[in-house]
Amino acid sequence: MQIMTPHGHNPNTLFIRLMQYASVLIVLFSWLSGTACAQDTVDLPIHEEWDTYSATSARNVNGWLFCKSDINDQSIVQRSDLHAYLSTGSTVGSGTVVATPYLNQVPDTFSFRLYGSNLHGQTAQVEFGYIPDTPPLTSPSDICALFVPYDTVPLSVSNQWQRTTVDLHPYYALHGTAHRLAIRLLNSYNQELYLDEIGAWRATSNPCKHPLTMGTDFWVTFFYNYHETASYNPGSHDLFLLSNDGCNISITKGDTPIASRSLTSSNNHFSTVTVGDNSSLPVATPYNGGYHVTSTEDIWLYANNYIRGTQDIATVLPTTLLDTAYIVQDYPAWEFGAQVAFVATENNTVLSMTVPCAIQGTTITAGTTLTPTLMQGQAYMLISNGDHSSFSGMEVSSNGKPFAMFQGGRRVQVPTSGSGSDLLYDQATPPTLWGTEFVVAGIMGQNGNNYVRITSSEDNCSVTIDGIPTGIINRGQSLERPIPTTAAKTIVTSKPTCVILYLTSYATAGSSGDPSSIPIPPVKNGIRKSRFVSPNTTEISSNSHFLNIICDTAWGSQTTVDGAPLSSTDMLTTVGRYRVWRIRLIPGNAGSQQWLHHVENPQGAFVAYTYGLGNWESYSYSLGFGCETPPPEPDPDPEPPEVLHDTIRFSDTVCQGEAYSMPATFTVGGLTYNPPAEGHIEMRAGETATAGTVVRWASWEENDTLVHHLCLTLTVMPTAQSALLRSIIAGDTLLFADTAIALAGTYRFLYTAANGCDSVVTLVVSYEAVGLETSAEGLCPGEEVVLTATGTHTYLWSATPHDPSLDSLQGQNPISVRPEQTTTYSLLDATGNVIASITVGVEPPPTLCIESNRSFIDYDHPVLSLHDCSSDRHHTTWQYSDGPTLNGERARRHFHHPLPDSVSVTMTSCNRYNCCADTTVVFVTKIRSVWFPNIFFPDQQSNNRFGCHTSFETQDFELYIYNRQGLLVWHTDDINISWDGTHDGTHVPQGAYVYRWYLTDIYGERRDGIGTVTLIR
Repeated sequence: MQIMTPHGHNPNTLFIRLMQYASVLIVLFSWLSGTACAQDTVDLPIHEEWDTYSATSARNVNGWLFCKSDINDQSIVQRSDLHAYLSTGSTVGSGTVVATPYLNQVPDTFSFRLYGSNLHGQTAQVEFGYIPDTPPLTSPSDICALFVPYDTVPLSVSNQWQRTTVDLHPYYALHGTAHRLAIRLLNSYNQELYLDEIGAWRATSNPCKHPLTMGTDFWVTFFYNYHETASYNPGSHDLFLLSNDGCNISITKGDTPIASRSLTSSNNHFSTVTVGDNSSLPVATPYNGGYHVTSTEDIWLYANNYIRGTQDIATVLPTTLLDTAYIVQDYPAWEFGAQVAFVATENNTVLSMTVPCAIQGTTITAGTTLTPTLMQGQAYMLISNGDHSSFSGMEVSSNGKPFAMFQGGRRVQVPTSGSGSDLLYDQATPPTLWGTEFVVAGIMGQNGNNYVRITSSEDNCSVTIDGIPTGIINRGQSLERPIPTTAAKTIVTSKPTCVILYLTSYATAGSSGDPSSIPIPPVKNGIRKSRFVSPNTTEISSNSHFLNIICDTAWGSQTTVDGAPLSSTDMLTTVGRYRVWRIRLIPGNAGSQQWLHHVENPQGAFVAYTYGLGNWESYSYSLGFGCETPPPEPDPDPEPPEVLHDTIRFSDTVCQGEAYSMPATFTVGGLTYNPPAEGHIEMRAGETATAGTVVRWASWEENDTLVHHLCLTLTVMPTAQSALLRSIIAGDTLLFADTAIALAGTYRFLYTAANGCDSVVTLVVSYEAVGLETSAEGLCPGEEVVLTATGTHTYLWSATPHDPSLDSLQGQNPISVRPEQTTTYSLLDATGNVIASITVGVEPPPTLCIESNRSFIDYDHPVLSLHDCSSDRHHTTWQYSDGPTLNGERARRHFHHPLPDSVSVTMTSCNRYNCCADTTVVFVTKIRSVWFPNIFFPDQQSNNRFGCHTSFETQDFELYIYNRQGLLVWHTDDINISWDGTHDGTHVPQGAYVYRWYLTDIYGERRDGIGTVTLIR
């Protein structure tokens, strides 16, 4: 459980005091809790004056101070050894104050663990604040007496240990650090509350050492890639390994070691390992497809799924980040289906998922629940069946064991109406790394729009883009919106979401590149450094690799790429407090034909992703996720004045949902306070709170020496709420509370409750299910289709685009229509709202196109290859005049001698709705012969030349003549020139000579031969 305090600060009271006594001993160690990454933990020393007090009055354990409760006399114990602690049977009494010594650093958070027993369904509270350094402490009881609360948070404490983390950033921005951090536990007498592990907290002076995406243990798998030109295959499945320091890496598949690498300065701490190719993989069956990567030191790992023309790269997450449940977010695959694959990290991992679509190559249908059991290292892959199908929104969970999930598709078009497709391949982001605020910048090198898809983790999630409400989505639903390639957008959601940016198809982008996908980290999960790879390929040149960086304006000047600071010429825009840079990467250190880069900011976090664009090709990937990062702090005042604090408390009531406006004055204890309007205000008019909430209403200063803290305990009187669900048939009327309701919708009825607050009854009226069926899902233009409706009394029809024939069919059911194009037919209620729709697909016959290897039948090589290149073709039939019929996109036939003088071929090409067109092509048989004389008489009047004779035209020609000793005596590359029986102008002797010839006909076919000729003088 994580508790966050309001983020407010008063710049006049921001200061850092020097430590008044002993120096702070800082012990660094790695600590990972929740979504936090490796952190620096501070072990705080205790002031020496407290060592003399007895344990019955106050205790210090690991640098913390404890005061005895004035409310409860139970003993107080805190120990790091959990077993020893529980064996004492001691508890923390209600009202106990736990405090640190003086602090001289500003922490982000501190945390503690609680264990509750005998709770009887109740809740406890923790109140955190501080003990000021003035007046000085003179006795242990001063810890309780001087405690100044900052905020109180209710805790649901159950009979188990749970960690509570408190965000202190705004607290210290308000109060400075030269005082003792303190917490007070509040619980009733019949509860026992155990306290443990106090003091593990992060300090902003010691930021995260590494991005979350660095690690020493990874699991990864690959799935199918595709390219329509077979010569581009095979591809490769590659792992890019990078580190900051030297390390040894092992890679296994199942129990079999397949590779090991040592990253050293000699190889730029980089290596590529090819672990497989695009070979056959099973569908819906566990198989040995998981690769396990382990390292002696933290590394970055990227997975490259490569075939020339269809490449994509995924950032691989370490095992420590993997979750036990995911929500799939993919883009509808244009062809060959969407893909999702899972890898088990432990034996007997049982997955559970209900597929939203049929599975390719199997009998699994939509709505089927699958529960495969995987052993460690086994993979499990699904491919959806059908064009533009998708797994998006599918929830996948395990039996409590973490697993990795990868998602994408072989041929995806972005947008779905675009032209051109490419591979999408990413590792799914665990829900623990989803967020509510994102900044997304368009892609450099493309035109028009890119697209984002936003997927929610909860119901009723509102989405705002650049401050404009854009839509509301439920758990697992996705909202797609364009992002101009020349702009950046801020996306804010009310619930945690996943945002993925999609590059567009080359025809849509109007430039190079093709679809690719980038999981965008929330701005709170920025990183501070990364090493990454720009892979040079056949299709992507070295100057076509780019990097997008989103960074808080306070930290932008500190960011460097390959050691060089960001340039103002690379800045795209400023969005709120964030600046966006887009950089064309220059070649860096080479490693196995890959360019290596690094980006770093030692002071603040940034979001970054890289991509490359080529000839109908692209790749892209995020540089990873980091720790949750607070906004940058303003510079502290080096000499702050002495400031005293007091707390003013009062209470009030309000009806739930009503506005509560701040009064002009407050009278508490006979004193009247008049806080200024510009004070630190956390609750304003129109805002509401839950019952019993303690709100810090305002803070203000007097003469820079006294700070007032005004706290309101607001009792919210509940508003009675009730909801009723009713359904009606369209055309009927429902009578409720003397109100006749004829239309579906939400109706509210207001009453007054006994407490004087409103009582609201919400009536939700819906139409009963209306059925709409068609006699054919697709047809040719002008063909008839019958539409039949069920479950309604009214038959008001509409069509998009408009169908004039409906004007005479209103009120009828069923109806017959003849659409000329794809049309959506809808049933409307009395007010014109759509209550049921169905789409009838209409496609004209294909526009015919035939490709052939030649325009005649070659007598010597009687092979005829035909290809149906018609647009929108689905299936093709080839009918030959001499009998055979062939089916398929391509028809290849070898004719046997004796050959016919001519053959006619009729091609019938049909679309998916069996709308067909045909054409006939005639092919004539031609004899193409090559011959040479076997004897010639150079000294006579006739037959005195030796040369080549053909019955067809040639593109190039070579003729070589050799004597019996193998010496070349004559050569020509002109078929029109013949040999006269001489060598260098001298007559050669009578006898036999060997000749060799080569030629290429006008169709590009290469021929050659060898023979002998007798020369007689």
